[in-house]
Amino acid sequence: MRGRILILAAFFLLVAVDLTGQESEWIANMAEEISEQGGEDLANAFIEHFEYLSTSPLKINYADRNDFEKLIVLTNFQIESLIEYRKSSGNILSAAELSLVNGFDETLVRMLLPYLDFTIDLSGESSVFGGGEYKKFRHNLLLKSYIERGADNEIGEPVYMQLRYKCLYKNRYQLGILLENDAGEKIIGSSGIPFGDFISLHMAVKDINFKGWKIKNLVIGDYSARFGQGLVMWNSFNMQGNSSVGGMFKRADAISPYTSSTEYGYLRGFAATISKPIGRRVDCIDLSFFWSYNGVDATVKNGKYTSLSANGLHNTESLLKRKMAIREMVWGASLRMQSHRVSFGINWVSYGFNTYNGIKILDYNRFQQYYGIHGNISADFYWLVQNYRLFGEVALDYGGNIAMLAGFIGRNGEWDLGGIARYYSKGYIAPHSGGYSSSGGCYNQTGISLSAARYLRGGVQLSMGLEGTYYPWYRYNIPSDTYQVKGWAKLEFASDNSSWGVKLYNNFTSNRSVNKVGVKGNYGTNLFCKWLQVKGRGELAYCTSLSGYLAADVVAKACREKLRFYFRVAYYNCKDWLGRLYIYENDLPMSFSSKLMYGEGLNGYVMAQYKNSKFGTLYLKINSDLLFKVGLKSEF
Repeated sequence: MRGRILILAAFFLLVAVDLTGQESEWIANMAEEISEQGGEDLANAFIEHFEYLSTSPLKINYADRNDFEKLIVLTNFQIESLIEYRKSSGNILSAAELSLVNGFDETLVRMLLPYLDFTIDLSGESSVFGGGEYKKFRHNLLLKSYIERGADNEIGEPVYMQLRYKCLYKNRYQLGILLENDAGEKIIGSSGIPFGDFISLHMAVKDINFKGWKIKNLVIGDYSARFGQGLVMWNSFNMQGNSSVGGMFKRADAISPYTSSTEYGYLRGFAATISKPIGRRVDCIDLSFFWSYNGVDATVKNGKYTSLSANGLHNTESLLKRKMAIREMVWGASLRMQSHRVSFGINWVSYGFNTYNGIKILDYNRFQQYYGIHGNISADFYWLVQNYRLFGEVALDYGGNIAMLAGFIGRNGEWDLGGIARYYSKGYIAPHSGGYSSSGGCYNQTGISLSAARYLRGGVQLSMGLEGTYYPWYRYNIPSDTYQVKGWAKLEFASDNSSWGVKLYNNFTSNRSVNKVGVKGNYGTNLFCKWLQVKGRGELAYCTSLSGYLAADVVAKACREKLRFYFRVAYYNCKDWLGRLYIYENDLPMSFSSKLMYGEGLNGYVMAQYKNSKFGTLYLKINSDLLFKVGLKSEF
């Protein structure tokens, strides 16, 4: 069997070829890495972020530094180079001109192209998002559904349903609603609304000037809050574990509407960020504040919660009883001083449940329990020094436990460099944090991460990274202190007609002395003409035995690219659970889908996508498990 895997790998390296729009490949690769580190929910949030940018691209000639940071992958050097180019040469009118800016090349521009708008806005509107022809009203509608058979004790029909609607007025006023029902849940539940097991609603305004103040964001309903580098509050996706140097530094609006279908981790109430311009040395002072009162799934016994649930499933009687069984109140604020090169912020958050804590104390969780009202306070900063951005945050919880991190991103010659060091004490409690972490939270670890990237000749990008983490206290099912070391190196290339990439990685964990080493890659091109694309990707890994998979994809386009067909077939042989592998799949819009490769066999899928100017884009997908999915995405 090992010989068969090696032959397949050799075949892959010789003939494997690439898939659908090369511009989307880097999104899939990043989502894969985020999923491996933080789970599919974070990967979904990452994809949703760029799906939003694709429908409301950034107007490159009107954006400021904060706007460019929403692209996430840009370094400070690239942002400053772009702004300086606009000052000296005027508006950037095309992708070809953008590739002339210092720090940009054709490969990077091709990656960013779906999320940028080069048009000159004559409408007089100040919003830097929207793209294309100005419209007072923009409507986005998304429907997704599939049938998935489950266990016999499920209380509802085996139908998954999701509906999203968003309305934008003048790119400043927003209304959004989301209804979702997981397979097996009651179609009409306690809300009385069909397919409304999870209902999310928000109303938001942004970029409104009022008597010398600016309302940057105001949200009523469901929202996200993100302060500093995430040591006290950050309920959005993280880039840790990702190969992007720029992703080490967290950047996002402090307050924004919640648009994900993930049924936990969001805030419900009201929130706002207001800004006051100051003067020459200090550009502005931002004040963000919020209040939330939201339900939490939990098991309650004798008036105390004994466990908390975060999967959002309510498809059995026992799970339905846990639905929003307790309430959590969360409130906080952030005050930030911002100038051209320096930013400094003070952040505070407090929280508590309306029910007593009855969770059983064990060795691995004894330092993560709190009773009554708890909270955190922190100070964070960033400082632009030549081509580098230095940043950091220090935080304390109400018990006096500390967490801190410091890092840098920047450019030295042709190299983009980044590094981050962190110390999170074993007793630091911050359930709403999202700081850089190699585990599920900002506690019980000390670590350092380094990353570097540069472009070689011919548009080839070389990137590499190294991370070491020490866990001084017990973790779940690990009754001792442990450490782990991760390293990787990657080569990538993309052009209009082809792309390829090869990544080598090694992950070592001292617990049971587990060492996983592997190689993954893809190479692709248009086949014969631009209407037919093929892709191959594969991975070989060794932990306690050899594992691997090989996948071949075909994309066929017709009717002037209005109609697309996606085909995949994959062979896998991964009989070692510690060496199990995952592969990304094309899926319905605003969805991340990864397939577990464990055991031996074949799998695949077929997906059709039809774009119509009147009703939008229709998606149909069926996989080897006979799971049939349908979706509709419309913008009008």
